[in-house]
Amino acid sequence: MKGDFSRLTFRSERHYTAVLLQQGRPILDADWNEEAEIASNAVRALARDLLGPHAGVGDGFSVTDHAGTRADGWDLLIAPGVYYVDGIRCEHARSTSFRQMAEAAGCGDGVAGPGAYLAYLDVWERHLTAIQQPELLEPGLGDVSTRLQTVWRVRLLELDGSAHGSPEQLLADSFTRGIAGMRARVDPDAAYTGLENHLYRVEVHRGAGAGGPSFKWSRDNGSVVASVLEIDDDRLVLSSKPSLMAWQAGTWVEPEDEHGVLCERVPPLLRIEAVDFERIRTSPAWPLGTTRGGWRSVRRWDHGPAGDPDRDGAIPIREDEWLALEDGIQVAFDPSGDYRAGDYWLIPARTADRSVGWPSGASSTGPATVEHHRAPLARIEIRRDGTVRVAKDLRRVIQRLTDRA
Repeated sequence: MKGDFSRLTFRSERHYTAVLLQQGRPILDADWNEEAEIASNAVRALARDLLGPHAGVGDGFSVTDHAGTRADGWDLLIAPGVYYVDGIRCEHARSTSFRQMAEAAGCGDGVAGPGAYLAYLDVWERHLTAIQQPELLEPGLGDVSTRLQTVWRVRLLELDGSAHGSPEQLLADSFTRGIAGMRARVDPDAAYTGLENHLYRVEVHRGAGAGGPSFKWSRDNGSVVASVLEIDDDRLVLSSKPSLMAWQAGTWVEPEDEHGVLCERVPPLLRIEAVDFERIRTSPAWPLGTTRGGWRSVRRWDHGPAGDPDRDGAIPIREDEWLALEDGIQVAFDPSGDYRAGDYWLIPARTADRSVGWPSGASSTGPATVEHHRAPLARIEIRRDGTVRVAKDLRRVIQRLTDRA
């Protein structure tokens, strides 16, 4: 979550059941947020224990043939209802065409050629601020709180002749997580020299490709974002919140729009070349093309001159070497890491003791990431004549207790 948080403290392995406030003490955002995560984690764990890894009631999220509705080929119909994936409740309000949903998302995975496929439900959470949801803005106070939202999409996984095992195992084998580690510390010959407390975010920008993996970092957990009101090639008109003083020449910003975020696209960073009141000029120009409605924004990253224009404005990852961020903070990536775009580490830096909140001994830790939860819905076959056959319903259907005699 890229928000203006002091730190994120929830750890499921600690088995906490509540946050207890004490009289006369300040109420911290970290305490409030951890209490919310404790409650959410408990409810989802109970749902998993009772329902298993995935289950639903009745026809919810059933997949059926939707032939004859499109001139350009096959389609599927996703039935309304409720389905649980890893304890997360997914709601579908009305019967919807698979192709229509895929085209609305704009991720380019709605059309598939002849063959066998596994239709599955992909579920994750996204962090919403007042940029995405303007009603969260309190006019008298500004941007006060944010929200987590459950997001789901039905997707297709192509099956080949070598695919064996249960549908759940096929999904697990097809979407393995990268294994990478990072350490953080303050310069042994100095200390944290920043004048304010910060929550540093070190995030993988590109996991692979030409030039190898790269990363970017923010001293404010990537929370400095402004709405883009107008795009004119390399000139962007920004909203006045946050203060336009946050945008300076030489700063790298990440362009975002609604479809790009939902599809988890990683655009190249833009470097601010000049600032003229509410207008900034960037190099290169806005790379996402004409946005099909929805919101657009830019997110500030703070690595400045360290960004390499030949690496999309990010910093090359050099493993097993201490790399300086700023104010005495250093990070080192473990050798032979398997990096995935969007994986990140958080480093709380505090002025009180000039330290960073990192495990003792500067030990290596794996990254946090956006957790995707997947469940099989159906095995389908797309024929060469453009028709589709639902070969098997793979949902786990349960009965409500109130429906039992």
